[in-house]
Amino acid sequence: MPTKLPHITDEHHFAIANVAGRAAQMDVQIEKTIAAGLRQQPKTAEYLLKNFGADRFVGLLEAILLDTFPKKNDQIDALIKTIRELKTDRNEILHWTWIPGQKPETSISATARPFREFRYNELSADQIQVIADDMLAVTRALLEWQDALHERLE
Repeated sequence: MPTKLPHITDEHHFAIANVAGRAAQMDVQIEKTIAAGLRQQPKTAEYLLKNFGADRFVGLLEAILLDTFPKKNDQIDALIKTIRELKTDRNEILHWTWIPGQKPETSISATARPFREFRYNELSADQIQVIADDMLAVTRALLEWQDALHERLE
């Protein structure tokens, strides 16, 4: 049976789990959008998606969208900026250590790795949930970009 961290609230547990689930959905749709953009080059798409590290996918996504929709530069820039920010948020939520917050209803996500600067974020469960919700919004936007790529590349 799963056990919870005793020093953070159930609401924090649920919000953190939502970030994990929504981040996975967002990552899958990033890859599917890349595949849609490269559907006329299926072997290239397969090679890139199998061999690139996931850290390279956002840049590849950006290049494909800008090449295909150069007049939507501002919209694409905003999407890519949001994805990058959400990936940073995800890393801080999922890969940092959680400790009790200094304020009621908050917890602190912190990193104290050797030879690195100590960093932390104090967040409420609602703030963490907003990040998960933003990931869902990006996932939905990526589905729309996939539709646009299919229409454009037919």
